[in-house]
Amino acid sequence: MKKIIVFTLILTLAISLFAGCGASPEPATSPAPAQSPQTAPEQETETAPESEPETEEIDDSRIDAGNVSAVCPDGWDSFPWEGEDGSNNLKFYKGIQPGTQDDIDRQKQSVPAIAINYKTGDGLFSFKDFYDDAEDWGPQTIGEYTWEGFTATWNDDKVAILTSGDLTLNIWLEMADGASISLDDQDVRDIIASIRY
Repeated sequence: MKKIIVFTLILTLAISLFAGCGASPEPATSPAPAQSPQTAPEQETETAPESEPETEEIDDSRIDAGNVSAVCPDGWDSFPWEGEDGSNNLKFYKGIQPGTQDDIDRQKQSVPAIAINYKTGDGLFSFKDFYDDAEDWGPQTIGEYTWEGFTATWNDDKVAILTSGDLTLNIWLEMADGASISLDDQDVRDIIASIRY
């Protein structure tokens, strides 16, 4: 019975995460500016600390949801988080191509992505037993925070779930159609290193 309840809760969270991807990429009430493939917002410079050799200086836009912010590098797009937790969450997608809203919404389901969640306690999807082939990862310091968690398979996609304090990262590493990123990729490490709350 306990597994059924946990599964139902996780399924509800997953559905709400993917359901939010269908809204407009730039709602007027969103606190987070969107970066689309056609236009780039005003840019700020974010420099990695000199003591962190694994991150390079990155010159892209910082996306600020309110309670959490991160730099969205070239080749990645940020779309505002829909719902009441918008100030606590960011979503970055790699490889979104220009197109109609329907095209973009379809692409969000098949490209690597990083969801940054600022929450107290357990983060979204952090139940290790829910996944297949789970393997521990970390601890590893990237930027200002030390991260640990696991990699696993979920719905034929390889994912990583990493936590540090009140932050949880849900990272879609390898998609069923072959698109992929790695936790060792410089752009992925730059995003993680740039997170502030």
